[in-house]
Amino acid sequence: MSYPIVQQRPLDPSQKRGWLGLRGRARESGELPKPAAHQVLVYRVNGHYVVDNAERALNSEDVVEASHVSVVDMTRNAEVMVQLGIPSKDADQFTMQVTFVCTVSNPAVVVREGMTDAQAMLRAYLKSHNRIFELGLAHKLDDVNEVRRNVNAQVKAFATVKPPVMPGIDIEVRSVEVLTPAGLAEFERKRTQQQRQHRLVAEQQGFDQARELDQDEHTQLRSTKQQRHDLSREAERKDFDRYQRREDRLELNELSEAIRNDPQRVLLLAWEQGLLGPVEMAERMSAEARRVEDNAREDRAAELEHKRAMERAQLEQSTEDRRWRRDIEQQQLLWRREDESFRREDVRQQRQIKLEVIRELGKHGYLDMTNLDPNRLVDELTTKDDAPQVGPADETPALPSAADVDLEDDEDDEDTGVREEDAG
Repeated sequence: MSYPIVQQRPLDPSQKRGWLGLRGRARESGELPKPAAHQVLVYRVNGHYVVDNAERALNSEDVVEASHVSVVDMTRNAEVMVQLGIPSKDADQFTMQVTFVCTVSNPAVVVREGMTDAQAMLRAYLKSHNRIFELGLAHKLDDVNEVRRNVNAQVKAFATVKPPVMPGIDIEVRSVEVLTPAGLAEFERKRTQQQRQHRLVAEQQGFDQARELDQDEHTQLRSTKQQRHDLSREAERKDFDRYQRREDRLELNELSEAIRNDPQRVLLLAWEQGLLGPVEMAERMSAEARRVEDNAREDRAAELEHKRAMERAQLEQSTEDRRWRRDIEQQQLLWRREDESFRREDVRQQRQIKLEVIRELGKHGYLDMTNLDPNRLVDELTTKDDAPQVGPADETPALPSAADVDLEDDEDDEDTGVREEDAG
């Protein structure tokens, strides 16, 4: 099955449904492919690409107007294996197998760019690095372990310097292997078979020698020594293989650590492997230095901008605090003025009431029965006031009311009437 685009299908213009086409246009279920749980549909609608997670109805506008539909595999870390032949010294070839893991990040871009076969594109990516095909020219098929070490380092360094890029797909190199050549495998199989036969023959010989010990004791002893020698050589070979695998792991770990922690080390490694020339190496090193400097400049600019933003926020907060205190002071002053106005109004009303009482007493002649001087009382009531209060500077004193004037006139008349009676 192809990856990442599993299936593509053109769509005919949708037809109206129902009698005389009154029910509007819609797709039939058989027109569209059935995606699996890990797949999505991508429609091409008027030159645009719309992703459908199996949620759009058959009569939705995008489905009705679509002219093409594709099924895209969204499997996370899908493995894509690429095999390439590497020429050897003895007119045969090693088989390199590189395993990539791919994850579709943007299915619409995958369909738009026509990423129908990731394996073919990754094979072309590996073929673009000619150095890989020169690694086996100096080695025979027996040197497969040496070729494995060189190919592994070369491919990983190449993928670091020039990572594989496919629009809409995230790609990572998972493993690099050099398969055992078929001829070598057959040779090893035959050699193992011969060794087994030799061992059987030796065992048979040992049996014969044991049976004929009395006849040829010297021959039996020599055969025993030969067997011990063979076993010793086999043990040494196994120890050497274990040592070689351990050295390979250490070298790969050192390479991975260098690549992960030091970009300049990656460039130096690529230059040592012949991936970069001196001019390109210098350009890459200069570009890396500029990148580090740009990152430092951006960090300083971001820190300065943050500091300025904090200062602006503090200034705005201080201004807001001053405005709030000024509003509170103005409100408190307004309240004091209103309190003073209410107090004066209360004093005026009390004075008015007292004047009305004296006026009524004067009309009924009760003032003649006491020693009170009405004119003095009126003067005290009209001039008496509390201590000065805080208030607005432009507030004007209250004018005498009409009742005050009438009371004074009435008191004068009453005084005059008493004097006339006394005269009579």
